[in-house]
Amino acid sequence: MGGKALKVLVVFHAEDKTIGIIGAGHLGSRVIEALYEKGHRKIAASRRNSFELEKISGQYLGIETFTDNAEAAQYSDIIVLAVKPAYVDDVAREIKEYSSGKLVVSLAAAKSMSGIFSILGDARIARVMTGVFAGDEVAAYSILSGNGMYSSDKEMLKYMFGENAVEVGEEILANRTFIACDTGLTAKAIDDKVKKLAEHSMNVEDANVFYAAMLESIAKNLRKGMTGSEIYENAAGPNSFTEKIYGIYREKGLVDVVNGCIGMTIEKCRQK
Repeated sequence: MGGKALKVLVVFHAEDKTIGIIGAGHLGSRVIEALYEKGHRKIAASRRNSFELEKISGQYLGIETFTDNAEAAQYSDIIVLAVKPAYVDDVAREIKEYSSGKLVVSLAAAKSMSGIFSILGDARIARVMTGVFAGDEVAAYSILSGNGMYSSDKEMLKYMFGENAVEVGEEILANRTFIACDTGLTAKAIDDKVKKLAEHSMNVEDANVFYAAMLESIAKNLRKGMTGSEIYENAAGPNSFTEKIYGIYREKGLVDVVNGCIGMTIEKCRQK
């Protein structure tokens, strides 16, 4: 018969997919939180600690919980490995039987997609680097080309980790890892400063409010396209306190220490 071939429209329904979080610890729980807040309920979570699992199931009503990683993987359409880098290989072996043909997303630093694929063999592999507050962060992701990735897999990654998620080369994920570390480092530095300000009679709650507003204003201007140096120049006029303090930072070698930490993190977190 003649005539034009019919085009089949495939509609991607992320909300219909069961997303398995293997390793529902600090980061895994934040991913669950982000999914739950957007209304996703088809979630499977695994963790060895049954008491912690009970707390998770009590907080996120309707999700399924497992103490066995393989069972969680079997139950899931999409698998997220939210375990520490040292455990990725062992967990990959545990779930191998139930990962075939599925999208497997690793959140672990320093564990390459090719290394994970060498264990799983028949799964579509991606890696994502985000911060501890996964629902608020801009994630970076990379996908393993040449292993049958679907066009909908990128849509799935953006559904799980935010529409603003940025695709990068796998080697750049190590850079994103330092930014994730900097969440804690920046927050700890602020807390140390707040404590010192409190010693000089400032109310702690007020200081935290001031810092929160300051961080929000920096974020707003970075999103507008300003660089950190441009923001600094707006705050640090000639002979200002800001300029003098930054001079002390440089004299004490604090800038070099931070730059060294960035280099060390990237070197340690390059995929293996």
